[in-house]
Amino acid sequence: MSSMSMSSSLSRMALASRLAPIRLQTTAASTGQVANSADASVAVAAAAAASASDAAAAAATTFATSANAAPALAAAVGQAQGPVLKSAAPTHMSKLFELPTSAANSASASTTSTSLLHPKTEIISVGRLPLVSVPQYEDRANAWWKYPFVQSWLHAFNTGAFAGLVELSRDVFGQPVRSDVIAQVLEYERNWREQGTESSKTRGQVRGSTRKAFQQKGRGKARVGTIRAPQFVGGYTVHGPHPHNKATDIPRKVYNLGIRTALSTKFAQDQLLVVDLLAAPNASKAEMRDRLRRLGISGRKTCFFYGASQPSLALIEALDSFEVANPTEDVPEGERKQLVAAAEHVSVSALMEYEMVVLDKEAVEVLEELYRTEMAAH
Repeated sequence: MSSMSMSSSLSRMALASRLAPIRLQTTAASTGQVANSADASVAVAAAAAASASDAAAAAATTFATSANAAPALAAAVGQAQGPVLKSAAPTHMSKLFELPTSAANSASASTTSTSLLHPKTEIISVGRLPLVSVPQYEDRANAWWKYPFVQSWLHAFNTGAFAGLVELSRDVFGQPVRSDVIAQVLEYERNWREQGTESSKTRGQVRGSTRKAFQQKGRGKARVGTIRAPQFVGGYTVHGPHPHNKATDIPRKVYNLGIRTALSTKFAQDQLLVVDLLAAPNASKAEMRDRLRRLGISGRKTCFFYGASQPSLALIEALDSFEVANPTEDVPEGERKQLVAAAEHVSVSALMEYEMVVLDKEAVEVLEELYRTEMAAH
């Protein structure tokens, strides 16, 4: 072997002697048994001090010494400095967190999954919630539909903010939509509003002579008995209208069902608002428009129902001042008519004609008292 190849082999052995402690440190760190950095420093210093001729022997000796002395040296350093770390990884990534006894008993996660938790993560065991306050039904699949209440947001009339939740009777505000019942009730209310005063004149009431206008025969034309006949100008009307009562009648239960169906339709279409109190002392039209904007109903045809026996006159005057107007720069949403009425005077025509319906809490109680069925009352 030539001197050049001998020199290159010795150089490779010297380099191996320098890298051997580093490999040992990396291997020990990955398995959880890390030697102290002093061991690596001693090994590197010993390898650097060795001559080129003795590089191979130094490398072998250093590797054996490091492998055998690392656990002992690490243990000696640990006795002097404290407990030995289980891992060389950062503590914030692989720290093991101990769970409370109750949480440890309830949680079925292993130690490996527990080690991934954040130090401030609290494990709380949630047991089965008691169903004492929840009504029980034999038909569990349809239990939600049989719950006697539906929930709606409660708004503050002054600010428009959410004030909480209010429970509405499902018997009044949660009925299925019956278009046939609504049509029947609408016709009933329309007939009651008809005056029935239209009238036409009969043959004896129109102006004209009672003399026979033309001879019976010989003219070659139709016979004419009187000029008051309907085929002549100024004659009477055949089967014309006469004053009469156009009101029809339907059962009271059908009418109440129509009211409940109309209220339920507005609730299902998200066109029903419940506010705390319909009162606005000394409110002007501009202030009322601001309140409607905060409620999100400005520029929409709205019907207000109050439940108090003494309504707010200022509220009625302010809402009655609204007219139909197109959008402008000051009022970009436009203006529509507003209706204010008592809850006991509710009608299907008003509920169907107006886009939005606003009720206060007292109005809800009045409607539930008037139109709740006997079975729901019990």
